Amino acid sequence: MRLEAEESRFAEAHLLRVVKTERGSAVAHPCPLFIAKSCSVYTERPRRCRLFRCKTLRAFEGGTLTEGQALERINVLQKRIELIEPTVASESRSAFWWAAALMSDPSTNTEQRAHLSAIFETVLEDLTEFRGLANDWIASPEDLTQWSYD
Repeated sequence: MRLEAEESRFAEAHLLRVVKTERGSAVAHPCPLFIAKSCSVYTERPRRCRLFRCKTLRAFEGGTLTEGQALERINVLQKRIELIEPTVASESRSAFWWAAALMSDPSTNTEQRAHLSAIFETVLEDLTEFRGLANDWIASPEDLTQWSYD
């Protein structure tokens, strides 16, 4: 998320990781201020955050999506996040990280590697499906690079 010059103080005050890009300073994602499914500094959030409209919101505002349909999309994505997050959370001792450790262990045999690969494939399928929905309903990488308020 790009920052305007005067927003650098906001980033410093909130200990955000700022990176330099070709287009100027930006806050690296994921944003640590997004807590419990909402922005913890909503009233003072940067301009870029205030102006951003995801694909679902734009469809709702444009009348091609009902409120119920928009809320259902949000619900589907939240449920998928809740399903995926414990699997790949680095601080947990999840099956994903356990499998990753064993895959790099030279004593893991061929049969065990096949089982571990199945764990990775399941996680990869979940992540791929989630990414597809996020691209369709939130913003694809192409959408984000084209969107600007300058």
